[in-house]
Amino acid sequence: MSKFISLCFRNHNEQLFSGLLQSIENELVLSHSTATPPRLISSTGLTTILINPSEMCEVKDKSICVGIMTQKPETWHLPGGDIPDGNFALIRADQHTLELVTDATSSRIIWYYQNEDFLIASTSQRAIIMLLGTFEPNDKTYSWFLTSGYHGPDMGWDKRLKYVHSNQSRLILNRETWELTEETPSFTFEYIQKPVSEHYDFYKKSISQAFSNLTLNPDQWAIPLSGGYDSRTILLLLPERKKFKTITWGQKNSREIPLSDAFIAQKLAKKLNQPHKFYPLDPAELPFSELLDRFLIACEGRMDKIGGYLDGFEVWDQIQKENIQGIMRGALPMSISSVPQNMEEVFSHLETPEFKQIFPEEPDFIHDFSPKVFPDYLLKKPGESLAEYRDRLFILYWNPGRISAFNDVKLNHTETLLPFCLKEVIDIYRQLPDQSRSEKKLQKRLVQSLTPNVDFANIDSNINLRAYLKSLDVRNEMLDLLSDPTSKNILPANFLNYLIQNLSTNGLEYQDRRYSKKIVLKKKIKSFLPEHFYNWRKSPRPNTDYTKIALRACIILRMNQVLVNDTAFLTKIQLPERIS
Repeated sequence: MSKFISLCFRNHNEQLFSGLLQSIENELVLSHSTATPPRLISSTGLTTILINPSEMCEVKDKSICVGIMTQKPETWHLPGGDIPDGNFALIRADQHTLELVTDATSSRIIWYYQNEDFLIASTSQRAIIMLLGTFEPNDKTYSWFLTSGYHGPDMGWDKRLKYVHSNQSRLILNRETWELTEETPSFTFEYIQKPVSEHYDFYKKSISQAFSNLTLNPDQWAIPLSGGYDSRTILLLLPERKKFKTITWGQKNSREIPLSDAFIAQKLAKKLNQPHKFYPLDPAELPFSELLDRFLIACEGRMDKIGGYLDGFEVWDQIQKENIQGIMRGALPMSISSVPQNMEEVFSHLETPEFKQIFPEEPDFIHDFSPKVFPDYLLKKPGESLAEYRDRLFILYWNPGRISAFNDVKLNHTETLLPFCLKEVIDIYRQLPDQSRSEKKLQKRLVQSLTPNVDFANIDSNINLRAYLKSLDVRNEMLDLLSDPTSKNILPANFLNYLIQNLSTNGLEYQDRRYSKKIVLKKKIKSFLPEHFYNWRKSPRPNTDYTKIALRACIILRMNQVLVNDTAFLTKIQLPERIS
């Protein structure tokens, strides 16, 4: 739940007015949630503030770790020291060096900005923009966000901001020469061909050992239990699992629907005699604009996955009130898809479509957006298999962009731990060949050997986002934002007009049929069919979802407004001048 902001001056004798950093907290924390008082760590030329610090934050000398260190070396706080394992963002410093360190998947992004006088580092983009007092929009990210719902690689909302790369990278600032360098280990696969049975035995032994190494206080942690494989794997492998709470949320009636997440989760918990609680997820009685702002404050607009938060964060408020300090999520660090046969399938698995795939009629506005280009370090290497390339992209691009965004949205309320995204676990996957890594083959085999006779879910229990967006009130609010004259200063006018026209003529109501008998029966049949059969049956015809694209456009437009407002922060607190 914690964030940090750090300001390092090149002139070691210069000190920052501590009240400035502390004042930022009110802007970054959800107004209706409960936050612990900020903590200030200051030394010559370096000031860091912890926002909403949890009991799990680590502070030693000038060094701070937000998040969870599952393996903590004695030198974790020393620049150049061993890098811990866990899910965290780490800043460590002495009088000569400042280091920013990520975990294996950048489960928390560390943003930074440097000029000739100071360096600002933070887990919040907004905090840096507040301190700079200026905002320079990065229109290159719009192409990525509109087509995938996330930022592109190495991109934030402001073109000046950068982030520390994943795979336990270290950004090193020499405080004497003011030179900034980044050390990023190469990511490779190191497997040998063996019978599948031997790979399974290795996986089973290694993953079980990795989970047994987790030493967590059950009184502080809960396991969100869906009906899928990932959360079930965590539950079954966790030491002393019966001491941990399991929780599930969803629409009230979803608990009565066979094969829904909520139905399967409660059935599994009962079979395992596991403590379990269900949280009903009801749409908040809030205007869309207010709900959207809460979501954007929580995740800084880094993703479009608002569907799980349409209750206005009521579920997460309740989880926080119950003193659940952390949750263990089941996100996997590599692709769960089949082995790709060509580059098109690689990018399909990464869910990074081009505009022409979303808009098959290829309207003129496509040419008004910057092309989507991967930086050199994310291009395919000679000799790299397609599956290796896909999974390297997951580690270096997908995880920093997506998994960290999912973490951010929850960090106002609770800490998160992703056991599958620990370096110890990723190193296990790196020793598996392409076929064994793909489609969760070994994981499924392991879980099926350990689990009681309980089905796996394939019906979502959350509020239906498409139905929500197509309601008259929400649609009208989106149209108002898209039609605002200032919006044309951010997104191309012909693109906005295209969206407005299609939203105006594209049916108002959308019936949520997920729980109908016909759909449930289809899902039941699907659960018995091989995956390749069902993929073959899928229609290749694109179906443009204008409400989803409109939501993404609204997030871009509203985040620009938020960030422009942030530039006035220093003026509001009546300091004589901004630091830039």
